[in-house]
Amino acid sequence: MRVGKDDALILLRKWMEESSLVSCEVSMPIVAVRARGKVTSVTEKSVTIESSDDFSVVLVPIGLASGFGYAEPRGEFPESAKVFESALVILFGDETDKDPPHIGLSLFRS
Repeated sequence: MRVGKDDALILLRKWMEESSLVSCEVSMPIVAVRARGKVTSVTEKSVTIESSDDFSVVLVPIGLASGFGYAEPRGEFPESAKVFESALVILFGDETDKDPPHIGLSLFRS
């Protein structure tokens, strides 16, 4: 489901305030990365995710996003639903592309 930037920021700030563990998957034409950590900073321009050992950091430039999507993987993705409660997808570039560059943030079940 499509969501606006304001709703995405509300969700990200909630995850930050609750110190929730998230999975971050980056999918770009030249790189793919997966990391696990907590949201430690949320601004209009960026979101920071840091690993628990403070070694890995992912900076997500949400100010450059072209769109946002939200999902709860219940019936549609039963395997994912066992691990994740919800997910936020941040799209970059042309959203009409078959597989646009994106960053997916998924909230682990507690």
